[in-house]
Amino acid sequence: SLFSFRFLAYNPIFARSHLNFIGSLSDSLIEAGHEVEMMNLRDAWHGQCNFTLYHQEIIEELIREKYDGAFSEPICMCGFALFNHIGITNYAVTLSIASSEGSFETTGAPSFPSYVPGIRIYLGEKMNFFERIHNSFNYFVLGLFVPGIRNPFDAMFKQRFGLEFPNIDNIINNSSFFFVNSEPLIDFPKITTHKLIDIGGIGVSSGHQKVNETWSEILNRREKNVLISFGTVAKSYLMPDQYKKSIIETARNNPDVTFIWKYEKPEHRISQGIDNLVEATWIPQNDMLCE
Repeated sequence: SLFSFRFLAYNPIFARSHLNFIGSLSDSLIEAGHEVEMMNLRDAWHGQCNFTLYHQEIIEELIREKYDGAFSEPICMCGFALFNHIGITNYAVTLSIASSEGSFETTGAPSFPSYVPGIRIYLGEKMNFFERIHNSFNYFVLGLFVPGIRNPFDAMFKQRFGLEFPNIDNIINNSSFFFVNSEPLIDFPKITTHKLIDIGGIGVSSGHQKVNETWSEILNRREKNVLISFGTVAKSYLMPDQYKKSIIETARNNPDVTFIWKYEKPEHRISQGIDNLVEATWIPQNDMLCE
């Protein structure tokens, strides 16, 4: 016999990577035989949340659906308040970015900035005394920043549902699982718990198209190719100069390799005079990696 469950996915359209992550998680549940209904909201913040919470028809419809579980990202707290109000007791927190310090306090797994570097700074796992202070300071600042995001939501929820409505921290802390877009084999070692589930790479597409003639010619120039890309959010042209020089020198020292670099400012002429360094403002990354 087949047992399937019904899930509610609260998916604020915040950025492409976040949208893709929630969508991929939903697809995995559907492929396993479950049913997923998704709420797509264009404004991840207070205006849309306030409208949703006061839309009684939507609330009543969601209550009638009797979902078995739900999941959302903590970039918008509205989904978790909604889960609590309509009676969903089994829900998960998802995080579409790399492991973030401080987020894991929800799971009971402590953060140790003395030896685990944060994702917001450039430090590695071997830090000197001053670098550890720097890392700890960033962790402290993050702890001050997060309440500034959550407190307005708490005020909104209590105004809508009453002063007895639980704080958003309590709702998130009672989640069943915490799914993170992290690959433990390449992530920094850290203390974890069984509540944390690593599903890094779930949003990577398995399908691809053949690259066009221009890219095919570039890939066939040499036997070896190296692709340098940091996605759509991290811009190569904003890298420190020493990092750029390191990439340029690496290309110069390896003339038998074609280096393809996603660089957003062609007017910088970063590849000038280097035959094996190709720069482009956009790269068909998935298609190229599958070529």
